[in-house]
Amino acid sequence: MNIKKIIYYTFSLLLLLLLTGGCSNSEKTSAPVNNSEKIADEKKLYDPRELVTKEDAEVALGEPAREPEYRENQMGGKLCVYYPVKESLGKFIQISVSQDEGFTSELQSQKYTAAKLYMDTKAGLDQVQTISGIGDDAFWGPLGLHILKENVYITIAVGNTNNPENLEIAKTLAITALNKL
Repeated sequence: MNIKKIIYYTFSLLLLLLLTGGCSNSEKTSAPVNNSEKIADEKKLYDPRELVTKEDAEVALGEPAREPEYRENQMGGKLCVYYPVKESLGKFIQISVSQDEGFTSELQSQKYTAAKLYMDTKAGLDQVQTISGIGDDAFWGPLGLHILKENVYITIAVGNTNNPENLEIAKTLAITALNKL
């Protein structure tokens, strides 16, 4: 499968998750299969639920949140979504994390990196707004605030990207997450 198809399917999955209410609560675990996966297990793989906790999400939402819904994607990225306890259309906090060490062994063998995913994403989206002072590079656009910090690519979505208030919420959450890397 080529990289463009992987990116397309990843973003399609993220959009589908947003539209259908998130992901399951089950966690996927598996034993390392090859040497590159063993190397990945030895390095710190970030969990989005630790970078933005339920308490962080509650502050951002301004109300109590449900337990996070969590999933790992086919590329090796991780995603969680926090929804308010009281259902409210379009109100949520979603954070996804992709990093070099977490990519599948196939992507690692192709030397695919979080920076490459970030740059491919940025190049493939229309109407992105560069955001300075967050991570090594950041932009606001479809699917939220995209941040590259070293070998970690984080996306934070808080609702409609046309709402300037959501950008400020996402920036605050980004600083919280980056301080935990």
